[in-house]
Amino acid sequence: MARTTLSQGVDVLESSHRAVAELPARTGAVEKQVAVFHVRFDVVDQRFDAVDQRFDGVDLRFNGVDLRFDGVDQRFDAVDQRFDRVDERLDGVDKRFDGVDQRLDTVERRLGNVERELAKLSRESLDNSVEMRDLVAHVSQQVDESHRQMLVLHEDVINRLKIAREG
Repeated sequence: MARTTLSQGVDVLESSHRAVAELPARTGAVEKQVAVFHVRFDVVDQRFDAVDQRFDGVDLRFNGVDLRFDGVDQRFDAVDQRFDRVDERLDGVDKRFDGVDQRLDTVERRLGNVERELAKLSRESLDNSVEMRDLVAHVSQQVDESHRQMLVLHEDVINRLKIAREG
């Protein structure tokens, strides 16, 4: 009986030891994934900066986008803080894995939401640039038409002056 209990105790200790040994790898994988998401966010942020420089005329619309990205950045900071608190607060191996897994699912859902939002904002930016291009083309046509009308008016005035001098 004592051997069975001792054997079970050793099995539990070995299982706990394996779980503790796997913890740094799982935590490292989570940190790598968060770093990848930070890099993705930085790349997207750089793209929006370039768009902002090219389309100064639509600053008001991009201010809303900047506010959204600030919110996303704050979410990432909150996620980082939560992971720090998880590492500091969890004392049991089973509880630690449960907490990390739950928080990872939350981060993945939020990142999925962020990616969808970024795709939407990218489409909006493209739509805005197309609208701006069409507006510029329309204004250019109006300027060309006004210039043509001015030339016709100018010719008419000159012809009338010639007639007035001759007559």
